[in-house]
Amino acid sequence: EVRPTRASVTIDELIGQSQARHPLDYFSKKKNNGKVYTELLGQALALAVAEQYPARLTVAFSNSLPRVFTHWPGGKQAENSLRLRSNARGAERYLAKQYEPVLAAECAALIQARERFGFTGIDIQLPYCRSSVELEEMIAVLGKHGLTREKGWRFSLATDLPGHAILTSALAKHLDELVFNIDSLVKSTTGTRSTTITPTHQKTVEHALSAIAKAARKERTRVALS
Repeated sequence: EVRPTRASVTIDELIGQSQARHPLDYFSKKKNNGKVYTELLGQALALAVAEQYPARLTVAFSNSLPRVFTHWPGGKQAENSLRLRSNARGAERYLAKQYEPVLAAECAALIQARERFGFTGIDIQLPYCRSSVELEEMIAVLGKHGLTREKGWRFSLATDLPGHAILTSALAKHLDELVFNIDSLVKSTTGTRSTTITPTHQKTVEHALSAIAKAARKERTRVALS
């Protein structure tokens, strides 16, 4: 029998499974039902953990674009009030002051799953970060709401920005795992539009991967490729 050692689920999927509305809809002045949002996510998360047991479950914060959020119940009004850029995603959304109650509720759901239900095999994939500075800000906000590596939480970050290869050390020191998109890496290291690794370009890509691995190892961070 073959069993996966790790599985993953996104906050967006948990919202869909729990039939929740747009996250901000729970925090309007008229409703202020943040506890309801936390409970809905917590129940969906507990079910996801149980379904994947004994594999560890990575829960990924939302990376959806604003146009995706508008399709959820209450989404159009919520997104209009949030006023994000049309291509804003990930940390840019979570670091918006108006969205902080949503992040707090999602952190509470994660903590609830671990402390109330005893699901310790949960890891966290951080939302998309455009820079190491944005990553540091995201780590600080998560810490404010009780999610820190010191408390045993594991953090990973997936990136498709070629320039992040240069910033491996700056990113890795905050993470347990850094996931690079191999297609983006090949394009940036070979200077071509092709994602195919030819014999001519193989050494160049190998050197880039070697440099990334060495930088990450100094910070005791895993490197993965997608």
